[in-house]
Amino acid sequence: MAAGTINGIVYVVGGQRRDGVALARVDAYNVATNTWSQVASLPGARVDPNGASMINGKLYVTGGSNGAGNRTRTLFVYDPGTNRWSRKADMPRVSCGGDQGVIGGRLYVYTGCYSANSMGNVFFRYNPGTDTWVTRAAPPVDHHRGAGTVVNGRFYLASGFKLVQETPTNSEFEDLNAQLDVYNPATNSWTTRRNVQQKVSGAAAASLDGKLFLAAGVSFENPSDLLQVYDPVTNTWTMKAPLPNKHSDGAASVAGSRLFFVAGVEWLEPPGPSKFYAYTP
Repeated sequence: MAAGTINGIVYVVGGQRRDGVALARVDAYNVATNTWSQVASLPGARVDPNGASMINGKLYVTGGSNGAGNRTRTLFVYDPGTNRWSRKADMPRVSCGGDQGVIGGRLYVYTGCYSANSMGNVFFRYNPGTDTWVTRAAPPVDHHRGAGTVVNGRFYLASGFKLVQETPTNSEFEDLNAQLDVYNPATNSWTTRRNVQQKVSGAAAASLDGKLFLAAGVSFENPSDLLQVYDPVTNTWTMKAPLPNKHSDGAASVAGSRLFFVAGVEWLEPPGPSKFYAYTP
């Protein structure tokens, strides 16, 4: 699923039930009252959307796979004032399992899903004022099922899978990537910073107190409860209090001074009920 915050409400968008059914459902958590309510559903079910980002009081949700398992190019926009969704210009290509964030009122989207046996590794920018998309510089390596967010006006992509081509057979395989890449919109260029301490796929990222928070995920089939925090000023990673349990494919969003984590896959047998955590630095 994806998660995004507007005015103290954390919205949890789409996703997938345990039986594999894709969801159009959207739930809203009120931080002040510690209560949940259901709001208008997405126009179509979406699994692995790229994210849910707020621009001018509205929630922007891109890509994901539909109920039939087909990847999509859609951009849906939710208006809390009217409790309605609208559809805007489609992305230039299908996108799922990527990451997105907002810089200067524009939506930046990294698409990490496959196309013709290759990683997505494509980066786009959307202008809400003109309802148009443009292609921007791609990161130096793939971050398929990595985690990304905006910190202090720059777009961060951490870990995930990269595509490796093996010679002489020219075969391709996935390899976990520890790299942290940072996009500067002013120069349309990427720089590489210090690697994550534990490389993971299916982690969730959010920005809090000028730092990048990377929660949970899977490392070579080993589930994680780690909370890794990156400080751009010192170019260092530190480990913070771990999650209460091991999770992957969750979503993270910030409201006020706390990080909220919506549990995705929970690595327990049998699985327990849905879980929602709040972290205070």
